Parts: sequence; C-alpha cells; structure tokens
Amino acid sequence: MVSSKELLDSQSVSRLLLKFEKGVTCHGQSPTVLTGQATPPPTFMDTNQTQVLEIQLKLGSLMLDNAFVWLRDAFKDATKRRVLAGDIQSIFNANGIRIPNTQYDLNYYLCSWDFWQKFFEKVMLKKIPYVSDTFDCDNYSFYVSAMSALYGGVNSCGICNGVVWDKDTGTKVAGHVWNIIPTSDNSIYIYDLNNSAGWTKVESTKPTVIGNWRYTFDYHCTMF
Repeated sequence: MVSSKELLDSQSVSRLLLKFEKGVTCHGQSPTVLTGQATPPPTFMDTNQTQVLEIQLKLGSLMLDNAFVWLRDAFKDATKRRVLAGDIQSIFNANGIRIPNTQYDLNYYLCSWDFWQKFFEKVMLKKIPYVSDTFDCDNYSFYVSAMSALYGGVNSCGICNGVVWDKDTGTKVAGHVWNIIPTSDNSIYIYDLNNSAGWTKVESTKPTVIGNWRYTFDYHCTMF
C-alpha cells in the first residue's frame, strides 16, 4: 500500500515538472545565453533542464514502484492451472505446433484467455517505438513475457521464433519473434505487440493470421 506521504511526494513532483516544462524562470527574467566563448559556463537554461530531468527521474521512479504494487495486487487472485514443464510440449503438439520447445521452469501456471485480454489491455504499453537491433521484435517479445511474470504473476507467456508471410501474396516478409501462450483450456494463442498488439487463436486446420501477416512456426519456442 502506498502511503499518503508517497502520494503527496508524487503529486508535488508532478507540479514541479509542469512548472519547469512551462519554462518558469528566476524572477520572471529570461535566461541569458553566452556567446563568443569556446566553453561557456552553465546558463540558467542548462540548470533548468537538469532540474527537469531530475524531476522526471524521480516521478518515473515513483510511478514504477507504485505500478508494481498496484498491478501485482490487481491480478493476484487470477485463476491459475498448474502444469508440469513436460506438459507444455504436449499442449503445443496437440495444437499442431511441433517444433522444439525449451522450458526453463519446473511448473507453469496457465490462465484463461479472458485473463490475458485484460492483462494486455490494462498493462502493456502500446506505443513503444521500434528501433532496429536495440528494440525490435525479439525485444518486444521479451518485454511482454517479463511483464506478464512481473505484474501478472504468471510464467506462461513464451516466445516463438518463426517466419511471417504476406497473407495475400504468400511472399515472405521476414524472420520474426512473437509471444505464444498456452491457456488453461489447453488452447494456444499468439500475441504480437510489434504488429499492432494483435492476437489470434492457433488452430491446426487454419492459417494463423494477424492483420496482413500469416505466422508459421518454423524454428523454436521458449517458455520462461
């Protein structure tokens, strides 16, 4: 539970951040920018920006700490079905996904798809910028898997390496990484934050499609 002191601290930081972002200056005077020097001393604007960054760090830290407590508490009573690591491969096989599957835990906790829809709607950030190499499809997938364990308290959101194809032309788009989730009724769903946060149920008799992409399970799945 967050104390009133912590809430007050967060509110105070918010007000300070707004003040600095609006460009409040000392005594109502504009900052003076020194010119003609190779290494000018720090100006008021430099100091002001430093203070803004420090406030942003403080506010962000407070929000992250509070988010962990609040979100973990919100999902703590979710119904979970425990299965052994060896059962995971059987569930995948039964849904037509017959590629190597690595499990890092002894037990896995499966939830209904209703749980996952609520979790993705309420918790996952939807506007994370794509950055080649440093935050691309694999990073999106690791992020989703880690957040589901951290906030949702479940370890059944895995990662799949495969290929995506244009669903209309059949042209290969790229090798890709997405999230794969066995649920408590032994179904399999995929979720792709990198593809408009889309999801679909895997059915062995139908193509697995989200948006304009058709997903094929070519390489490997990992459950964390």
